[in-house]
Amino acid sequence: MKLTTYVHRGTTYIGVVLDKVVVNLPQAAHAFQQHNGVVSSVIPADMVSLLAGDETIWQIVTDTVAWVEALPRIIEQPFVHNASDIEITAPIPNPSKIVCVGLNYHDHCREQGVAVPERPLLFAKFPSTIIGREKSITLNSDVSQQVDYEAELALVIGRTARNVPPEAAYDYIAGYTIANDVSARDVQFSDGQWVRGKSFDTFCPLGPYLVTADDIADPHNLAIRCRLNG
Repeated sequence: MKLTTYVHRGTTYIGVVLDKVVVNLPQAAHAFQQHNGVVSSVIPADMVSLLAGDETIWQIVTDTVAWVEALPRIIEQPFVHNASDIEITAPIPNPSKIVCVGLNYHDHCREQGVAVPERPLLFAKFPSTIIGREKSITLNSDVSQQVDYEAELALVIGRTARNVPPEAAYDYIAGYTIANDVSARDVQFSDGQWVRGKSFDTFCPLGPYLVTADDIADPHNLAIRCRLNG
């Protein structure tokens, strides 16, 4: 399932992407339940709350999507938008935290001339770094002369996790998206720690979509590509 957060006529919604249309998920779920004669659950209106939903919520989501896909004229439904009529934003615009792993690929370690860390090298980015697709990264030459970019696979944790054993880690992954880890390298290395150089506003473009974990057979076998447009 491909989820997204989008803006339509000034209001932010969450939706499911079906081909070239986006389905307003809470509105569609309400219509689906009305169709069945019982409105038993309300689908959360934001992505963080949706991902934390229980099995009942996700069963309604799954059933709703199947019902919408079977409708004869999907685009005529009031809860369906043409992708060209909305603005896709970051799928999760307000995460509680962004935890990143440095030196996270063997090739990257070789590029840097360092050994693969025995334990993950963790750093954080502030949530204020997040922007959506096609939004501009703000560059300030008075602050940094060495801004760099790295395309990364982002794992979206769907529920609270603490002291999770490795064999259970995948149970907490709600889905995957794409992140651009933008860095002010001169600031990062002159500070001696990475937070400031990684956390300027707009330094984490995210999305456009969140693909649920059940649709990714092997997250270790995905192609990641970054293209520079100027």
